Amino acid sequence: MQVKLLRKTLFMFVALAVILAFSFTAAVAAETDTGGVLGSYDGLIYGDLGDEKAVVIGIDGSNPPSGLLMIPDTVDFDGAAYTVAEIGEGAFAAMAMGKSESANRVSH
Repeated sequence: MQVKLLRKTLFMFVALAVILAFSFTAAVAAETDTGGVLGSYDGLIYGDLGDEKAVVIGIDGSNPPSGLLMIPDTVDFDGAAYTVAEIGEGAFAAMAMGKSESANRVSH
């Protein structure tokens, strides 16, 4: 009886975690002033700023980054190269952040 209850509880916990991860990603994407979501690259979700510029808008809940987080200068989506120009407000809200450094060309 306890094993069934434990399995059921574990299943519910995992299902809730997956739902929350996708809900958070969708909420972050919806709150950005972008031309839409470009997609996920190395655990980060990028939005379209237009003029082949991209903004980091969130964490990919199904493939979150781990360790040292490196944001590339450019990302490719559908055969087009986008310059990563911004990090959106709240983009890393789902992560515990340690030391951070930023390049001069990126705005926050």
